[in-house]
Amino acid sequence: MAEVSTAHHPKHRMRRFLVLYSAAILLVGAIGLVLLYQYLDAYERSRPENVMDALLADSTEEDWLEVLLAGSGLVTTEFEETDAILRDYFDATCRGKPFHYREAADAYREDAPAYTVRAGSADVCLVRLVPDARLRFGLTSWRVGSMEGRVAPGSLSSVSVLMEAAEEEPVFLNGRAIGADYLAAENVPYQTMTSLERRSADPPMRVSYRVDGLYGSITVTDAAGTVIPAETAEDCVSYVFPERAEYSFAVRAPAAARVYVNGTLLGPEERTGEKAGLLDTLSDYAEGSDAVAFYAASGLYRAPEITAEPPEGYTLERSVDEDGTVRYGFAGDDALAEARMGTAERFFNTYMRYSAGDQNAYSTLLNLILRGTDLYTYVSDSTAAMAWAADTIVDYEYLTFDHFVPWGERCFTCRVSYKADLTVRLWHQTDQYTRENAYDLVFVDYHGRWVAAGMVNVN
Repeated sequence: MAEVSTAHHPKHRMRRFLVLYSAAILLVGAIGLVLLYQYLDAYERSRPENVMDALLADSTEEDWLEVLLAGSGLVTTEFEETDAILRDYFDATCRGKPFHYREAADAYREDAPAYTVRAGSADVCLVRLVPDARLRFGLTSWRVGSMEGRVAPGSLSSVSVLMEAAEEEPVFLNGRAIGADYLAAENVPYQTMTSLERRSADPPMRVSYRVDGLYGSITVTDAAGTVIPAETAEDCVSYVFPERAEYSFAVRAPAAARVYVNGTLLGPEERTGEKAGLLDTLSDYAEGSDAVAFYAASGLYRAPEITAEPPEGYTLERSVDEDGTVRYGFAGDDALAEARMGTAERFFNTYMRYSAGDQNAYSTLLNLILRGTDLYTYVSDSTAAMAWAADTIVDYEYLTFDHFVPWGERCFTCRVSYKADLTVRLWHQTDQYTRENAYDLVFVDYHGRWVAAGMVNVN
């Protein structure tokens, strides 16, 4: 019987087809799985969240603080330190809280992912990612491009400060002087003021300063470092410096002079008294008056600057007493001093000899004094009380004649100041003592002869 061939048997052909088909399916599936795995790997590597997760995992609180300090965009005034404000903000709102991130709605794009890093509910920074490498399937991996400190609107609340003080009073905010750039108002009146300052062409006033946008603690002080308490105001915190009416003055000046305080002429309101001068009873000889006026005032808001104008033809000299009283007196004339020095010396030396008990000086002294004056009466009536000395020695430590002031052609005044040791030998004993004093003297021309017409102790 002949053999039957199986090479082209239908069953064998089907089996081979199925084997080949299955192999092809398996190959395609394997390729697909490889491609899928590669795609998933590329996709995972392209997720920007991976970069953010790694960033949060590798960053500490101090890292985030440095980012915040490096560029938060917070604008502060010269009276605060931005870093200090941000550190306080970070400590109060971020420290100790978990950090997380979310898409930044105002900055996120598919081709430029951006995320806001937060601690609790407080913003810390904005992270922008940039492409790192090209991946398969048209995907891209990312890396951190920039990190910008960010403070969410409303997270830091600011206040405005209004400060009112005297116009010349230094004002300090957080230890820094307030400048004219912050002036909010000028010519703010005082509640009370003296008549003198009300009459001023430039009366003292107060000013106010305003500073906006302050975030931290606020301390307002004066020049001495005294803290000014805060007061409530409608839209700001107010600091009102006390109205310090703490200045005063006292002046002694010739009544004929015009005295000014801060440019305002003193008047009857400030005059506290007047003292008659040596010339009041010598109008037949003297031109003008040497009367003295006294002025005083207190409760001033501005430190007094005192000036004086003499009557025409005269010059004033200024001095200040230990108690602060300002004194003005007529300045001396050098030519007159040279011409009349001998007149003053002759009278005063004779007076000193007589007052020390030299009986021989009595008649000479009276001959140097104008008859009818109080000085003449005083000397002529003093002999009854005198203890006449057998010998008198006057030894001057100093003796000066100055302030020679002319009062017309027939009168002048001068001042004598001295300190002397006197040795007086009486009939039964010897006395030694020291005198120190100063006198104002007035001399007149009586029928061509210069004589003393007045003498008063200087005090």
